Parts: sequence; C-alpha cells; structure tokens
Amino acid sequence: MEQTTLASDAFLANATSNLFHRAKKAESTPQTSSVPVPDIQNGELRKVLEQGAQLVQDYASLKTEFLDRSDRALWQLLSKVFDYVLQINASVQKRNVKSDLLAKIKARDNYAMSSSSETQAVVVRYVFGDLARQTRNNYVVVFDKALALETGVGGLLDLLEKHKGVVNFVEHDFDGNAESAAETKEKRKEERLQQVTLMRRLFAAMSHCGASVPVATSYVVDWRPSFEELAKVKTEDKALPKYQAGNFVFFVALPGSTAGSYNLVQGFSPTKDFEDQMLQQIAARMGASNSELGASVADLETSAGLSVAVKSTEPVAA
Repeated sequence: MEQTTLASDAFLANATSNLFHRAKKAESTPQTSSVPVPDIQNGELRKVLEQGAQLVQDYASLKTEFLDRSDRALWQLLSKVFDYVLQINASVQKRNVKSDLLAKIKARDNYAMSSSSETQAVVVRYVFGDLARQTRNNYVVVFDKALALETGVGGLLDLLEKHKGVVNFVEHDFDGNAESAAETKEKRKEERLQQVTLMRRLFAAMSHCGASVPVATSYVVDWRPSFEELAKVKTEDKALPKYQAGNFVFFVALPGSTAGSYNLVQGFSPTKDFEDQMLQQIAARMGASNSELGASVADLETSAGLSVAVKSTEPVAA
C-alpha cells in the first residue's frame, strides 16, 4: 500500500493546533492520609487540585473523629464539597481539573469514569471513594438537586439542615425542581448535539483546507445496514441514526518505520450512531469549549470558501 501523508498547510495548523490538544494529566497516586498534589505550573489549577486533596484529608479526619457522633459534621463536609464543585464549574481550568481527578480515581480505585461525567459525580467519587455506591449516588443526587435549585456557595448546609439530612433532601419533591432538572438535562443534551455537529463541520472544513489526500485501499469494512437488513426495518424507524450511513470512514493505523509515517491497517465505514459516538469522544478530549470550537470552525469554513449549504447542521444522536 502506498504511504500517504497529510499536506502541510500553515493556516490549517494554526487554526486547529489548540483544538486537538489534550489537557496535561498529572501522575496519580493511591489515596493516603496525605494526598500529594502534582507540580503544576498553572497557579489556578494547582490551587484547585490542592483544595481537592484537602477535602480527601478532611473526609479521613471526619470518619475517625466526628462521623459517628455528628450528622451535622457530614452536612458541613458535603457543603464544602459542593462549594468545590461550584468552583470547578466556574473555572476556566474545569476541563484540566476534571482530567486530573479522573486520572487519580483510575489510579486509586482501578476504575475509569467517563470523561463526560458531570463534575459533581467525579468529585463525589474522588472524595468519597471508599463509600458504598448507593451512598455516593445519594450525594450526587443531593448535588444535582442543589444545582437545579441554583444553590450558591455555602447554601447546601442550610438546605440539609432544613430537611434534616441527606435522605430527606433526596426524597423531597421540590416545587418546580423537576422542571428545572429536566431543563438542565435538555440543555446538556443540546450542547452534546452541537458539539458533534461542530466536529462534523470541523473535519469537512479541514478537508477543504489541505488536510486530506486521496487514499486508494480495499481495507475498508462496511458496517452500514445492507439493503436486505433495511428491508426488515419499519419505515418509521429507518430514519434512526443506527440505520443511517455515516459521513466518514475511520481508519486504524500503526506508526511506520520512520518518524511521521504510518501504516494503514483497517478502515471502517460506520452507521451514523457509531460515528456520532466517535466524534463525541474526540470532542470530549479536546481542550476547547463549544464556543471556541465554533469560532475555529467558522474561520476554517471562511478560509475554505465553503457556502452555507456545505456547512452540516443536521441533527445527531444524543
């Protein structure tokens, strides 16, 4: 098979260099009474991670000194942890902080959480790693409800005191809270849809800016439904992503014998639902928000002279 390389394009490299950069992950260490913090140059990131490490120590002290005697001590700690979640969500370093916490959880618990996990779920797992799953789930629900209620810093303690504990707070049906939680869930779904749509536009624009060369190969497996399979599908279901052909072909390649060379091994032509999942996974590991990604995509499309008709805005699977 003839070796192929991507064409060099200064504008393309400049426009996409930050998009595909993954946040640096610090080395993870097992949980102990003293959790070391990686030597990170960024002051804000270091400070936030230090606070997380301190919360782990606070929890260890709580278990041995207060937990058996005082429910309020637990509520105070949960309020501190919730404040930590608010701080991460408001930080420009949110993606980096979550990456570091996920790495620590994997190293300590031998468990890999999804990079798309909500901040509150990651922090609860990090701080309360040795608790039963149901207990951790209750804490996440507490934080979910507090976020839906737009609770500010220091406000969770008042809520827990008012409802006399975690269980009562979890079981309480707040007026208007269900609608707020539903709206929050819908907003996150819309953000994921926008993210995948932007990834489609990004790769299409890159191909028009010199980041593609023809590759002739028979090593492509067609994972799209055959005519025979589609004939058995209900008419109203044929529009579902799992029955629709994707727009891209995904290749697996291995490093070649020389720097910058790669040997193509196998290609896959997927259905749209699989393609959406792949694009979302790629986007989740990029150091760019939807607004940053959108701005870069718009610049590339303008540079490539793409018309509005070419810009894909089709809906994608959640």
